[in-house]
Amino acid sequence: MLFGGNVGKGNFDALGSFGPISNGKLDATSANVLCLLYQFATGNVPSSLSGVLELPLQVVTNAAGKLNPVFTNSGCPLKIV
Repeated sequence: MLFGGNVGKGNFDALGSFGPISNGKLDATSANVLCLLYQFATGNVPSSLSGVLELPLQVVTNAAGKLNPVFTNSGCPLKIV
């Protein structure tokens, strides 16, 4: 299954590289999925989604502040708040 979205009739744009997603494909180990969820909650969104989803910096900083203690030992690169 590819991750991405339609950008026109018959034109699918797969995500290039975002965390454990590479060439539109997810390396679906439990650690990778956990880190991907953390990145979605606290990080910047891929440029292909930026027109759809744009979170205010305060929301992202607040989410990272709440989630960092939970994810400290997960092996995920944590966002500095």
